[in-house]
Amino acid sequence: MFLALKRGGVAVGALAVTFLSGCASTGLDNLGQYKKSELPKAEEMPSTAEIQNGQSKVVIFEVQDGDIPEATQAKVGSALTGELEKFINGAGAELVDRSVAQKLKDEIRRAEMEGSTGYDGPPVGDFAVRGKISQASFGSEFSEARTWTDDDGDRHYTPPQCTYTATVTANLSVYSLPSLDTATSVQAEGSVSTSEETRSSNCNAGGAGLLRGAAQEAVQVKRDVLQNFFAPKGYVLERRALEDDNVFRVSLGEQYGAKEGAEVRIFRTVKSTNPLTGEATVERRKVAEGLVTNQVNSDTSWIRVGESEAAKEIRMGHQVKIHYERGFFEKGAAMLN
Repeated sequence: MFLALKRGGVAVGALAVTFLSGCASTGLDNLGQYKKSELPKAEEMPSTAEIQNGQSKVVIFEVQDGDIPEATQAKVGSALTGELEKFINGAGAELVDRSVAQKLKDEIRRAEMEGSTGYDGPPVGDFAVRGKISQASFGSEFSEARTWTDDDGDRHYTPPQCTYTATVTANLSVYSLPSLDTATSVQAEGSVSTSEETRSSNCNAGGAGLLRGAAQEAVQVKRDVLQNFFAPKGYVLERRALEDDNVFRVSLGEQYGAKEGAEVRIFRTVKSTNPLTGEATVERRKVAEGLVTNQVNSDTSWIRVGESEAAKEIRMGHQVKIHYERGFFEKGAAMLN
Protein backbone atom coordinates (compact mmCIF):
# COMPACT_ATOMS: atom_id res chain seq x y z
CA MET A 1 0.00 0.00 0.00
CA PHE A 2 1.49 3.34 -1.03
CA LEU A 3 1.57 5.86 1.78
CA ALA A 4 2.60 9.13 0.18
CA LEU A 5 3.61 10.68 -3.11
CA LYS A 6 6.01 13.57 -2.90
CA ARG A 7 7.31 15.97 -5.51
CA GLY A 8 10.65 17.59 -4.84
CA GLY A 9 10.46 16.54 -1.19
CA VAL A 10 7.15 18.33 -0.45
CA ALA A 11 3.86 16.45 -0.26
CA VAL A 12 1.49 17.16 -3.14
CA GLY A 13 -1.84 18.73 -2.26
CA ALA A 14 -0.63 21.71 -0.23
CA LEU A 15 -2.80 24.78 -0.65
CA ALA A 16 -1.24 27.23 -3.10
CA VAL A 17 -1.16 30.83 -1.92
CA THR A 18 -0.34 33.76 -4.21
CA PHE A 19 0.53 37.30 -3.31
CA LEU A 20 0.07 40.40 -5.45
CA SER A 21 2.96 42.82 -5.38
CA GLY A 22 2.40 46.16 -3.70
CA CYS A 23 -0.85 47.59 -2.47
CA ALA A 24 -2.13 49.11 -5.72
CA SER A 25 -5.89 49.15 -6.14
CA THR A 26 -7.59 47.75 -9.23
CA GLY A 27 -10.58 50.10 -9.01
CA LEU A 28 -10.81 52.67 -11.82
CA ASP A 29 -14.44 53.75 -12.05
CA ASN A 30 -13.59 57.47 -12.36
CA LEU A 31 -11.38 57.29 -15.46
CA GLY A 32 -12.96 60.49 -16.83
CA GLN A 33 -11.31 62.46 -14.01
CA TYR A 34 -7.82 61.42 -15.14
CA LYS A 35 -5.99 63.84 -17.42
CA LYS A 36 -4.23 62.61 -20.54
CA SER A 37 -0.47 62.95 -20.06
CA GLU A 38 2.33 63.30 -22.55
CA LEU A 39 3.72 59.92 -23.57
CA PRO A 40 6.90 60.00 -25.69
CA LYS A 41 7.49 57.18 -28.17
CA ALA A 42 9.88 54.35 -27.36
CA GLU A 43 13.28 54.39 -29.01
CA GLU A 44 12.47 51.03 -30.62
CA MET A 45 8.83 51.03 -31.70
CA PRO A 46 7.12 47.70 -32.46
CA SER A 47 6.39 46.81 -36.06
CA THR A 48 2.86 46.52 -37.42
CA ALA A 49 3.25 42.73 -37.46
CA GLU A 50 4.34 42.69 -33.81
CA ILE A 51 1.39 44.85 -32.77
CA GLN A 52 -1.08 42.63 -34.61
CA ASN A 53 0.46 39.38 -33.34
CA GLY A 54 -0.08 39.46 -29.61
CA GLN A 55 -0.19 35.68 -29.29
CA SER A 56 2.97 33.67 -29.94
CA LYS A 57 2.74 30.67 -32.25
CA VAL A 58 4.93 27.88 -30.92
CA VAL A 59 6.08 24.54 -32.34
CA ILE A 60 7.01 22.06 -29.59
CA PHE A 61 8.97 19.12 -30.93
CA GLU A 62 8.94 15.80 -29.06
CA VAL A 63 11.60 15.87 -26.34
CA GLN A 64 14.26 13.26 -27.12
CA ASP A 65 15.15 10.55 -24.58
CA GLY A 66 18.86 11.08 -25.16
CA ASP A 67 19.84 7.42 -25.69
CA ILE A 68 19.09 6.75 -22.01
CA PRO A 69 17.52 3.27 -21.79
CA GLU A 70 15.51 4.08 -18.65
CA ALA A 71 14.09 7.19 -20.28
CA THR A 72 13.23 5.40 -23.52
CA GLN A 73 11.53 2.51 -21.73
CA ALA A 74 9.46 4.83 -19.54
CA LYS A 75 8.67 7.26 -22.40
CA VAL A 76 10.04 10.12 -20.33
CA GLY A 77 10.43 12.47 -23.30
CA SER A 78 6.80 12.04 -24.24
CA ALA A 79 5.65 12.81 -20.68
CA LEU A 80 7.80 15.94 -20.56
CA THR A 81 6.55 17.07 -23.97
CA GLY A 82 2.94 16.77 -22.83
CA GLU A 83 3.63 18.89 -19.78
CA LEU A 84 5.37 21.53 -21.91
CA GLU A 85 2.35 21.70 -24.20
CA LYS A 86 0.00 22.09 -21.25
CA PHE A 87 1.83 24.98 -19.61
CA ILE A 88 2.88 26.86 -22.75
CA ASN A 89 -0.63 26.66 -24.13
CA GLY A 90 -1.94 27.63 -20.69
CA ALA A 91 0.16 30.80 -20.87
CA GLY A 92 -1.82 31.87 -23.93
CA ALA A 93 0.46 30.72 -26.75
CA GLU A 94 -0.96 29.01 -29.82
CA LEU A 95 0.52 25.56 -30.41
CA VAL A 96 1.40 24.61 -33.99
CA ASP A 97 1.07 20.99 -35.12
CA ARG A 98 4.66 19.75 -35.24
CA SER A 99 3.80 17.25 -37.98
CA VAL A 100 3.68 20.13 -40.49
CA ALA A 101 7.12 21.42 -39.50
CA GLN A 102 9.49 18.63 -40.54
CA LYS A 103 11.70 20.96 -42.58
CA LEU A 104 11.99 23.29 -39.59
CA LYS A 105 13.03 20.35 -37.41
CA ASP A 106 15.76 19.44 -39.89
CA GLU A 107 16.98 23.04 -40.05
CA ILE A 108 17.20 23.25 -36.25
CA ARG A 109 19.25 20.05 -36.15
CA ARG A 110 21.60 21.53 -38.73
CA ALA A 111 21.83 24.80 -36.79
CA GLU A 112 22.72 22.90 -33.60
CA MET A 113 25.57 21.14 -35.38
CA GLU A 114 26.84 23.82 -37.76
CA GLY A 115 25.54 27.12 -36.38
CA SER A 116 22.43 29.12 -37.24
CA THR A 117 21.78 29.66 -40.95
CA GLY A 118 18.15 30.70 -40.63
CA TYR A 119 14.95 29.00 -41.72
CA ASP A 120 13.62 29.68 -45.23
CA GLY A 121 10.79 27.15 -45.33
CA PRO A 122 7.03 27.76 -45.15
CA PRO A 123 5.93 30.12 -42.32
CA VAL A 124 5.33 28.06 -39.21
CA GLY A 125 5.30 30.28 -36.14
CA ASP A 126 7.29 32.59 -33.88
CA PHE A 127 9.21 30.08 -31.76
CA ALA A 128 10.26 26.43 -31.78
CA VAL A 129 11.04 24.38 -28.67
CA ARG A 130 13.39 21.42 -28.81
CA GLY A 131 14.64 19.41 -25.83
CA LYS A 132 16.62 16.39 -24.77
CA ILE A 133 16.70 14.29 -21.60
CA SER A 134 20.21 14.49 -20.14
CA GLN A 135 19.66 12.37 -17.04
CA ALA A 136 17.03 9.90 -15.80
CA SER A 137 17.55 7.77 -12.70
CA PHE A 138 15.48 5.59 -10.42
CA GLY A 139 16.54 4.22 -7.03
CA SER A 140 15.17 2.59 -3.91
CA GLU A 141 16.00 2.56 -0.21
CA PHE A 142 14.88 0.19 2.55
CA SER A 143 14.11 1.48 6.06
CA GLU A 144 13.94 -0.88 9.03
CA ALA A 145 10.94 -0.83 11.36
CA ARG A 146 11.49 1.35 14.39
CA THR A 147 9.81 2.33 17.63
CA TRP A 148 10.31 5.84 18.98
CA THR A 149 9.05 8.15 21.72
CA ASP A 150 7.94 11.73 21.13
CA ASP A 151 8.42 14.71 23.47
CA ASP A 152 5.18 13.90 25.31
CA GLY A 153 6.36 10.40 26.14
CA ASP A 154 4.03 8.69 23.67
CA ARG A 155 5.49 5.68 21.85
CA HIS A 156 5.10 5.26 18.08
CA TYR A 157 5.81 2.52 15.62
CA THR A 158 7.01 3.02 12.03
CA PRO A 159 6.73 -0.15 9.90
CA PRO A 160 9.50 -1.21 7.50
CA GLN A 161 9.31 0.72 4.26
CA CYS A 162 10.67 0.86 0.75
CA THR A 163 11.17 4.38 -0.62
CA TYR A 164 11.48 4.87 -4.36
CA THR A 165 12.90 8.04 -5.94
CA ALA A 166 13.11 9.14 -9.57
CA THR A 167 14.99 12.14 -10.95
CA VAL A 168 14.89 13.58 -14.47
CA THR A 169 16.89 16.43 -16.00
CA ALA A 170 16.15 17.93 -19.42
CA ASN A 171 17.82 20.64 -21.48
CA LEU A 172 15.33 22.79 -23.39
CA SER A 173 16.14 25.31 -26.13
CA VAL A 174 13.77 27.92 -27.57
CA TYR A 175 14.56 29.17 -31.08
CA SER A 176 13.26 32.37 -32.65
CA LEU A 177 11.78 31.98 -36.11
CA PRO A 178 12.82 32.38 -38.85
CA SER A 179 16.32 33.39 -37.64
CA LEU A 180 16.84 30.18 -35.60
CA ASP A 181 18.69 32.27 -33.01
CA THR A 182 18.51 30.80 -29.50
CA ALA A 183 15.96 32.94 -27.66
CA THR A 184 16.42 31.21 -24.31
CA SER A 185 17.68 27.96 -22.80
CA VAL A 186 16.27 26.19 -19.75
CA GLN A 187 17.61 23.30 -17.70
CA ALA A 188 14.69 21.61 -15.97
CA GLU A 189 15.11 19.07 -13.17
CA GLY A 190 12.37 17.22 -11.34
CA SER A 191 12.34 14.65 -8.57
CA VAL A 192 9.49 12.59 -7.13
CA SER A 193 9.37 9.86 -4.49
CA THR A 194 6.92 7.42 -2.95
CA SER A 195 6.97 4.95 -0.05
CA GLU A 196 5.26 1.67 0.71
CA GLU A 197 5.14 -0.69 3.67
CA THR A 198 7.02 -3.91 3.07
CA ARG A 199 7.85 -7.25 4.67
CA SER A 200 11.04 -7.63 2.68
CA SER A 201 14.18 -5.56 2.28
CA ASN A 202 14.09 -6.37 -1.44
CA CYS A 203 12.77 -3.09 -2.87
CA ASN A 204 12.28 -3.81 -6.55
CA ALA A 205 9.21 -1.90 -7.74
CA GLY A 206 9.19 -0.66 -11.35
CA GLY A 207 10.14 2.98 -11.88
CA ALA A 208 8.47 3.92 -15.18
CA GLY A 209 5.58 5.77 -13.58
CA LEU A 210 7.83 7.68 -11.20
CA LEU A 211 10.21 8.65 -14.01
CA ARG A 212 7.32 10.09 -15.99
CA GLY A 213 6.19 11.92 -12.86
CA ALA A 214 9.69 13.35 -12.40
CA ALA A 215 9.62 14.56 -16.02
CA GLN A 216 6.34 16.36 -15.42
CA GLU A 217 7.72 17.84 -12.21
CA ALA A 218 10.77 19.14 -14.10
CA VAL A 219 8.49 21.27 -16.27
CA GLN A 220 6.36 22.36 -13.31
CA VAL A 221 9.45 23.64 -11.49
CA LYS A 222 10.19 25.89 -14.50
CA ARG A 223 6.56 26.70 -15.14
CA ASP A 224 6.75 30.41 -14.33
CA VAL A 225 9.87 30.86 -16.51
CA LEU A 226 8.21 29.20 -19.49
CA GLN A 227 4.83 30.87 -19.07
CA ASN A 228 6.33 34.34 -18.67
CA PHE A 229 8.42 33.85 -21.81
CA PHE A 230 5.44 32.75 -23.91
CA ALA A 231 2.84 35.05 -22.33
CA PRO A 232 0.80 37.12 -24.80
CA LYS A 233 2.16 40.61 -25.35
CA GLY A 234 0.62 44.01 -25.84
CA TYR A 235 1.95 47.55 -26.07
CA VAL A 236 1.50 50.82 -24.20
CA LEU A 237 -0.90 53.15 -26.03
CA GLU A 238 -1.81 56.01 -23.68
CA ARG A 239 -1.09 57.49 -20.25
CA ARG A 240 -3.43 59.31 -17.88
CA ALA A 241 -2.81 60.66 -14.39
CA LEU A 242 -4.73 61.95 -11.39
CA GLU A 243 -2.23 63.55 -9.00
CA ASP A 244 0.27 60.72 -8.30
CA ASP A 245 -1.96 57.95 -9.68
CA ASN A 246 -0.72 56.80 -13.11
CA VAL A 247 -2.74 54.54 -15.39
CA PHE A 248 -1.90 53.30 -18.89
CA ARG A 249 -4.06 51.97 -21.70
CA VAL A 250 -2.44 48.92 -23.29
CA SER A 251 -3.27 46.66 -26.24
CA LEU A 252 -3.72 43.64 -24.01
CA GLY A 253 -7.35 42.68 -23.48
CA GLU A 254 -9.49 39.75 -22.41
CA GLN A 255 -8.72 37.79 -25.59
CA TYR A 256 -5.10 37.55 -24.43
CA GLY A 257 -5.72 36.82 -20.78
CA ALA A 258 -5.95 40.28 -19.23
CA LYS A 259 -8.28 40.34 -16.25
CA GLU A 260 -8.71 42.51 -13.18
CA GLY A 261 -5.93 42.01 -10.64
CA ALA A 262 -3.49 40.33 -13.05
CA GLU A 263 0.12 41.39 -12.60
CA VAL A 264 1.94 42.80 -15.61
CA ARG A 265 5.52 43.69 -16.49
CA ILE A 266 6.45 46.51 -18.86
CA PHE A 267 9.61 46.19 -20.95
CA ARG A 268 11.67 48.32 -23.29
CA THR A 269 13.57 46.86 -26.22
CA VAL A 270 17.28 47.56 -26.56
CA LYS A 271 19.07 46.74 -29.81
CA SER A 272 22.83 46.62 -30.01
CA THR A 273 25.58 45.40 -32.33
CA ASN A 274 28.63 43.41 -31.31
CA PRO A 275 31.58 45.62 -32.42
CA LEU A 276 33.73 42.57 -33.15
CA THR A 277 31.32 40.33 -35.02
CA GLY A 278 28.76 42.83 -36.25
CA GLU A 279 26.03 40.54 -34.89
CA ALA A 280 22.85 42.32 -33.86
CA THR A 281 21.23 41.44 -30.55
CA VAL A 282 17.88 42.37 -29.03
CA GLU A 283 17.36 42.56 -25.27
CA ARG A 284 14.26 43.25 -23.20
CA ARG A 285 14.73 45.25 -20.01
CA LYS A 286 12.03 45.69 -17.38
CA VAL A 287 10.82 49.25 -16.90
CA ALA A 288 7.95 48.87 -14.43
CA GLU A 289 5.39 46.58 -12.81
CA GLY A 290 1.65 47.10 -12.64
CA LEU A 291 -1.81 45.64 -12.09
CA VAL A 292 -4.70 45.32 -14.51
CA THR A 293 -7.58 47.48 -13.26
CA ASN A 294 -11.31 46.77 -13.58
CA GLN A 295 -11.32 48.56 -16.95
CA VAL A 296 -10.85 45.63 -19.35
CA ASN A 297 -12.41 44.90 -22.73
CA SER A 298 -11.69 42.43 -25.50
CA ASP A 299 -8.75 44.28 -27.07
CA THR A 300 -7.40 46.69 -24.46
CA SER A 301 -7.16 47.29 -20.73
CA TRP A 302 -6.04 49.97 -18.29
CA ILE A 303 -3.22 49.12 -15.93
CA ARG A 304 -2.07 50.97 -12.82
CA VAL A 305 1.63 51.51 -12.09
CA GLY A 306 2.15 52.22 -8.39
CA GLU A 307 5.72 53.51 -8.56
CA SER A 308 5.56 57.10 -9.83
CA GLU A 309 9.25 57.22 -10.77
CA ALA A 310 8.94 54.02 -12.80
CA ALA A 311 5.80 55.39 -14.48
CA LYS A 312 7.83 58.33 -15.80
CA GLU A 313 10.08 55.90 -17.71
CA ILE A 314 7.23 54.26 -19.61
CA ARG A 315 6.92 55.10 -23.31
CA MET A 316 4.36 54.53 -26.02
CA GLY A 317 5.28 51.25 -27.69
CA HIS A 318 6.84 49.61 -24.65
CA GLN A 319 5.91 45.93 -24.43
CA VAL A 320 3.47 44.67 -21.78
CA LYS A 321 3.13 41.06 -20.64
CA ILE A 322 0.99 39.26 -18.07
CA HIS A 323 3.26 37.98 -15.28
CA TYR A 324 2.77 34.46 -13.97
CA GLU A 325 4.04 33.42 -10.55
CA ARG A 326 3.73 30.18 -8.62
CA GLY A 327 2.19 30.11 -5.17
CA PHE A 328 4.09 30.11 -1.89
CA PHE A 329 4.00 26.34 -1.30
CA GLU A 330 4.89 25.58 -4.93
CA LYS A 331 7.98 27.79 -4.60
CA GLY A 332 8.93 25.93 -1.45
CA ALA A 333 8.78 22.65 -3.33
CA ALA A 334 10.98 24.04 -6.09
CA MET A 335 13.59 25.31 -3.61
CA LEU A 336 13.80 21.90 -1.95
CA ASN A 337 14.48 20.21 -5.29
